[in-house]
Order: sequence, then C-alpha cells, then structure tokens
Amino acid sequence: MARTYGLIGTRPDLGAKLADAHLASLGSNAHAASTWGIGYFDHDEALLWRRKGNAVGMRLIGDGAPMRTHGLLAHECDGRLGPTRPEATPPLRYGNLLFSCQGVSETVDPLVHEARRQLPEFLRSVVRGETLSELAFALLLSELAATGLPINGGSERSSHGSVLSDDGLANAMRATLRRLDNLIHDAKTSAFTGDLWLHTGERLMIAHRQGPLGMLVLSGRDALSRWDVTPKDGATGLDQALFVAFAAGQELAPSWERLPHDLIVSAVRGHQPETQAL
Repeated sequence: MARTYGLIGTRPDLGAKLADAHLASLGSNAHAASTWGIGYFDHDEALLWRRKGNAVGMRLIGDGAPMRTHGLLAHECDGRLGPTRPEATPPLRYGNLLFSCQGVSETVDPLVHEARRQLPEFLRSVVRGETLSELAFALLLSELAATGLPINGGSERSSHGSVLSDDGLANAMRATLRRLDNLIHDAKTSAFTGDLWLHTGERLMIAHRQGPLGMLVLSGRDALSRWDVTPKDGATGLDQALFVAFAAGQELAPSWERLPHDLIVSAVRGHQPETQAL
C-alpha cells in the first residue's frame, strides 16, 4: 500500500529532524519490495533522493540526505503493487515543483495515448505510461501552463509558488482530476479516488478525495519539544516556529487531525493551513 508524507515549515534546521520523528512514528510498509523517495527543498532548489528496498522508517538523518530543509514530500509504495523502477517512484520533479499521487488505478495503459494527445509538445515526454503518478503530473503541468505559469523550461530555477494564488493552483488541481476522470471513464477502468499532492517550496497543496489524510500543525517551542527536535543550545526564535505536516495511506495516531473527504488543503510557509471544497 502506498503512503505519502509532506512537510512545510519556517526552520530549515529542524525540518529533517521533524520529518524523521514523524516518519518513525508512522512506521513503514516494511516490505523488501518497497520503493520509496523523498523530494526536499535545499535553498529553494528541489532535490530528489530515492531508494529501492526495505524503507524501515525512511530515515533521513545519518542516511545520506542533506539535513537543512524547510519542506519535503516523501512517498513509499509496496513494489508488488507500484512501480518497479526507483526513478518512477514519487515524488516526481519538474523544475522546482514536486508532485505525488496517492492512490491506485487498475491500469494506466489504456489512458496513455489519449493523455499524450491532449498534452503540449514539451510535456509529452513526461507521460511514460508506467504509473498513474506520471500521467497525472503531466496533466497537472499542462493545466498550470495554461494559466501562464512559465514551466516550459523545466530546469529553470524559478519561484513557482509565488506566481499563482491558492485559487489558481486549486483550480488546476480540480481540472486535472476532471481530466483524469474523463480518461478513466472513456477507458472503462476503475475510478481514481485518491489524492494529488503538489509542493512548490513555498506552498504545499493536496487535492483530497477519499481515504485517511491526517494533518499536524506544530506552532512554537512547546509543540516542537514534544517531538524532541529542538536544539539543545537554547536557540532563539523557536516560539515563532511553525510547521505543518500531512500523512496519507495509513492509520494515524490520535495527535493527527483526520481531514474530511473532498477538500483541498493548502499550507503556505509560515502560515496556518486553509481548506476549501474540492
């Protein structure tokens, strides 16, 4: 079973520590066939770290990833059900956008030809046809391009999060889900009832349909201390620190707020999360 975790906050020195604490508490699929990946922001550049094999907690500290990040997106899937190539495991990256798709469809092969036909030329190479995530990301990118977001140069380092408003990104998410629904309906395959996750570095947005989705808001020194991530040297500014985390695809502890179905939730760095109807 796939699971997804996202984090955005104000303190890059605490981001990886907090993610480690959350992921350890959430557990792991613990299958040797698992594939998993983490996309994170280091000085506003989106970087990827992927691995194939037993994820066991998906630890960051002391296992190869840079330790300063204010935002990340992690995804783990059982390799018996998901992609066999680590590079096909979400999160997927285009420029400085990170994307994950939480949910499954019985097959994507019948969808690929029509999806490619609908895409602008510069995005057709994104649809490789192996996973629903690759297809959904390409459709979302085409919706963002239609709004005027300059994504043609996928390698350019630009502040995507500052270009579109919450409403603009939310409308692109809704349009992507409608296009997925139409493709799936025409191909007569099972409906998609999962989530779309988009992380820009400055904004983390989730379009949520069904299934368990939890949110955790940690504000100030006391809230962070409960996760044992605060510096031992009495660092200043912790009272103003704010992190928002999301987790999907698994059972959640009581400390996580369970979000209702059919909503869009958005967390902008340094602000409380907001929701709107899907």
